[in-house]
Amino acid sequence: MLQIELVWNRPVNWDEFFHLSEAHAFARGELRELLQVFYARGFFWLAWLKIDAVDQIRVARVFMLACEIVTCCAIYATARRFANKTAALLATLAYISAGYVLQHGMSFRADPMAAATLMAALWILLRGRLHIANIITAAFLIGLGFAVTIKIVLYAPAFLAVAWVRWHETADRRDLLRKTAILIFFSIAFAALFTLASWFTLPSAPPPAAREASKSLSSSGTMMFDLGLFPRWPYLLMAMFTAPVLTLAALRAAAVLARSATAPGRNLRIAAWLMLATIGCVSFYANSFPYFYAFILPPVAVVAAIGMEALAKSVSVKFLIAAMLIQAMASSVSTPRSVLPAQKQMLAAVHQIFPQPVAYFDFPGMVPEFSKANFFMTVWGVRKYMAGLEPSLAEAARMQVVPLLIVNQEPLERNQTTPDGAWELKPEDRALLKDGFIPHWGPLWVAGHAFKPRTDQASFTIYAPGTYTLEGGAARIDGAVVAAGQTVQLARGNHLFVRLQNGSVVLRWGDHLARPSMLEPVGPVLKDF
Repeated sequence: MLQIELVWNRPVNWDEFFHLSEAHAFARGELRELLQVFYARGFFWLAWLKIDAVDQIRVARVFMLACEIVTCCAIYATARRFANKTAALLATLAYISAGYVLQHGMSFRADPMAAATLMAALWILLRGRLHIANIITAAFLIGLGFAVTIKIVLYAPAFLAVAWVRWHETADRRDLLRKTAILIFFSIAFAALFTLASWFTLPSAPPPAAREASKSLSSSGTMMFDLGLFPRWPYLLMAMFTAPVLTLAALRAAAVLARSATAPGRNLRIAAWLMLATIGCVSFYANSFPYFYAFILPPVAVVAAIGMEALAKSVSVKFLIAAMLIQAMASSVSTPRSVLPAQKQMLAAVHQIFPQPVAYFDFPGMVPEFSKANFFMTVWGVRKYMAGLEPSLAEAARMQVVPLLIVNQEPLERNQTTPDGAWELKPEDRALLKDGFIPHWGPLWVAGHAFKPRTDQASFTIYAPGTYTLEGGAARIDGAVVAAGQTVQLARGNHLFVRLQNGSVVLRWGDHLARPSMLEPVGPVLKDF
């Protein structure tokens, strides 16, 4: 129930806006990515709903919550191989009440979908009979998981754990090898089938599938695993702090497993160690942000059932339940509920100012109905951009008219308000944003140029060609006299301004561009996590 409330009221995260923008891009026939965008193909219909972006994400979150419920069922069922029923239930509660899971387990991302498919496959392979129908079902789920995200490879220790158990429990290892080969074959086949289906949905004249897949895998490999040990250690510490019972149960499970003479038996102990090892990826995986824990913690929760069984012998089960519910309520109470209304307010303002879609610059893609002209400005995105793997903003501005800038990230705000600009941007892009946009309403900036009161004559650059309205006082633009309130057509490139009246003079994109009557949002329109 706490999560259902968060589905409706939790601020939309930057990554959720990005996922929705990709779904809209697919609906418009503009999505060119091949791998890791299954969510865009699965949720393109969100673009058809006559509701704003925030409400579309609320709808998507309901589906993500269903995925999380599947994950919880799989945690419980798989944990029953390692512990009793009560301990398995406690481990499941420990997962869903963990701070990062409560906050992000139902977010509109690839992570809840991938966790559900992989945990369901582990459940089938570990607890079900290995007849052909179960094997093909598990293979389908693994192939679907690959279509969702290539980071399913981080679940390798968990699948190795299942293989270990099956190998040591079977009487016919030759038959097991044959069934394993079938599983691997169908997993690859389904993954290839999903990838091929995605390739056929690319825009006209799509690039070769092999080249696109190689490009995606290569960039992921170079950017995701090269930041040293524990690149996101503050988030790891906070994950432990906001899930103390799960952390304690996992540590207690490790202590139990370290004592060779105790249950659950040698083969299951080794399998448990392997499942516990999945969390080791946070020591090197660069994208281990809070939402990642909803994906990587399920195998840990399975093993935590062993620790729960041990804890229940010395601590009341009711006490454990109460502790987890209290931590869940604390995570819920700490959610800033004022941000989401500000997001809806900003989106309404955008559509008042621009009744027809335009291209824009921003951090994640907050207006999915419009065309985002720049790269996704995450840490990974900035690294790719600096490495030349993403086009610059200046390149985008030369290719299309971009009249809108949404200042919804700290580097963008720093670029627009400090002399040095944002180091995360290349010099030409810093200049483009600083010189080519002016404040309009709240975090919304529009193309234009503000001339200082003491400037009598100046050369200025127009990055977004089109109609401009002169505000403040008359001026001579490129030799032609323009009165205050009049419009002028300006092409992309350099122009000459000559002052004819004292005071501030501003050239603003559009023919008397509308200004929303509503108050500007007081707080931020995006929060990190």
